[in-house]
Amino acid sequence: MRPWTYEPFIWCVILVALLEASHNIATVTATMAGMTMSGYTSNQILAREKAAAEGLGTESEVSLPIQAGDSAWKKLEALGVEFGDRVDRVLCKATLPAGWKIVPCDGNDPRHRDIVDADGKKIAYLFMKDSGYDYYGNMSVYDSHEEE
Repeated sequence: MRPWTYEPFIWCVILVALLEASHNIATVTATMAGMTMSGYTSNQILAREKAAAEGLGTESEVSLPIQAGDSAWKKLEALGVEFGDRVDRVLCKATLPAGWKIVPCDGNDPRHRDIVDADGKKIAYLFMKDSGYDYYGNMSVYDSHEEE
């Protein structure tokens, strides 16, 4: 067998190694600059997600995630929540009963919120994410309407 028959294989191995090295260099460079691979810094992502969660509102006229399932919507409607028009592909307008509000439920992560009634009992859990490259929200109703 002639030695040059292995040349294409060797060149492929070298090319793959070079491509992998260039990807690693880009990753390291972006990380050193404080950027994630999405092009946003961690602080930018956190600020966007906090703003999105706070943008749901706190009392009366709010925006709620559409992704919840029919049973969650029916439970909330039975409890007095009135749903309105869609805001976008993720949110719709809603009116909460008097005294109800949306509050943060995890001090370390602003994306997590609860709907609580006038007595402070948890009614529903909300999650809202808007990191610039990923935008969605979801909602679920606590069965007991008590703290979990």
